[in-house]
Amino acid sequence: MKFVTKCQETVALSTVKAEYMAFTRATSQAIWLSKFFDEVGLQINRPVLIYGDNAGSIANTVNNKNHCRTKHIDIKYHFVKEHAKSEQVKFKYMPSTENIADLFIKPLP
Repeated sequence: MKFVTKCQETVALSTVKAEYMAFTRATSQAIWLSKFFDEVGLQINRPVLIYGDNAGSIANTVNNKNHCRTKHIDIKYHFVKEHAKSEQVKFKYMPSTENIADLFIKPLP
């Protein structure tokens, strides 16, 4: 299976916004993969877990109200909220110290 990376289309002014935008891409990939597995007859656990290390961005996925801190986020990124509400995906906090994938984006000592 080949995974394709993609640069974000816009510049994020905060880490919360950057992670929230990344959740949109991860959510669309998770939904595509779950539909693919259904088509080929494989069972996967649902909801699909997506881990993140930013508590603010995870809170935004379940917060139905947009307030002054999120009003500047493009509407297309709120795709995440719809799928979290329908329980197709679930976001879970994982500290950076426990996140193995962080090794690939942090400089080594």
